Amino acid sequence: RILIVIDVNNYALMVNFHRGVVLHRFKFKKPVREIKFCPDGSKFAVSAGKHVQVWLTPGVRREFAPMVLHKTYTGLVADVTTLDWSSDSSVLLAGGKDCQARVWTVDTVKDYEPWMFIGHKKPVVGVHFEDRNRNTDRNHFF
Repeated sequence: RILIVIDVNNYALMVNFHRGVVLHRFKFKKPVREIKFCPDGSKFAVSAGKHVQVWLTPGVRREFAPMVLHKTYTGLVADVTTLDWSSDSSVLLAGGKDCQARVWTVDTVKDYEPWMFIGHKKPVVGVHFEDRNRNTDRNHFF
């Protein structure tokens, strides 16, 4: 298990939770407001100002360069305030101070245009996907 702790100066510690060993120290270039691991644990998303960065989750052993940036997502006009992953870890949802939310696919999909949800009058403070694994007893229409 990996634990990531980020302070107000954007310094991050990546820790092997079971052993209590610091695996890596890292400084993010932009202010981090939100960080979230995807459900399958292979990646984590970080709000970096008005961008969202998706990083590959490193192993639980010390490595020379464990932090690998998978992709940076843009499109929000102001800082990102909230993030969520779909239950299959293929889609990322972000909301921001610009009163909108955006949906991106984590891996490139041909001819995909990111969805944008607009219309809020105040900054978005929460975005959430339904957890399909926990709601299997309900009937779904899609």
